[in-house]
Amino acid sequence: NNKLAHAVTDQQILTAQNIQQGFIVEKLPSNPSVDLAGDFDPAYEIGADWYDALSMEGITYVVIADVCDKGIASALFMSVFRSLTRYSILDEHNELEDQGLARSLKDAISQVNDYMATNHGTTCMFATLFLGAYERKENKLSYVCAGHEIPIIIRSKGILEDLESTGPAIGIFAQAEYDVKSVDLQPGQILFTYTDGLVDSRSPSNVSWGIENVKKVLGTIDPNITNAQELLDTMKEKVQEHQRDAEQFDDLTMLVLKAKAV
Repeated sequence: NNKLAHAVTDQQILTAQNIQQGFIVEKLPSNPSVDLAGDFDPAYEIGADWYDALSMEGITYVVIADVCDKGIASALFMSVFRSLTRYSILDEHNELEDQGLARSLKDAISQVNDYMATNHGTTCMFATLFLGAYERKENKLSYVCAGHEIPIIIRSKGILEDLESTGPAIGIFAQAEYDVKSVDLQPGQILFTYTDGLVDSRSPSNVSWGIENVKKVLGTIDPNITNAQELLDTMKEKVQEHQRDAEQFDDLTMLVLKAKAV
């Protein structure tokens, strides 16, 4: 009976893994103005991080998020958060002409937050999230950073710029206020986004890798001659050198956007 129960549980986890794979964008949208690369590495069989990207009419939307805790319950909430966020972005994009990009981003995040806080508030499950929208014509990145790890722009080799937090994590309380910030993102510059699994990655002696080491790697990158995938591969290699044979501490997700000259 125990064997059968284990077999059923294993099969269910495998099924959940396969379903979750469907939530991770295998082929990121490709267009002449941006170069994208993403990586999702769960700590357990299934994870609670995700990333997403959508490209529509000269705007590329990118999302990276992390549901609190890890394991099956968090992964279940990830699927709800992810689907709601994607639907809200698409829905608000349709209103773009009437209300402008900043209002669309604010409304998309507010909708998701209010739904999760109102309908699932008793579970105490929340997500940190970064939503960015890159406008090719303006060379501008508008964004909401909801309690998430602060993304970093590589302006040129050795010149990094931190973005800002613009509101609380999603799903904690309804009617939370979210600001929308914007910065220039010129061709040849790179936006690097990540979840806390990167900075919290532990060595065999249980030492966290830390944001200083993330920035050290980013500082060696020349964005003019490095594409999104190369940066991702470099960061993965460096964090794995730190982690070596230690057990993975948390889900680790990264999403990179490079603005390209058209």
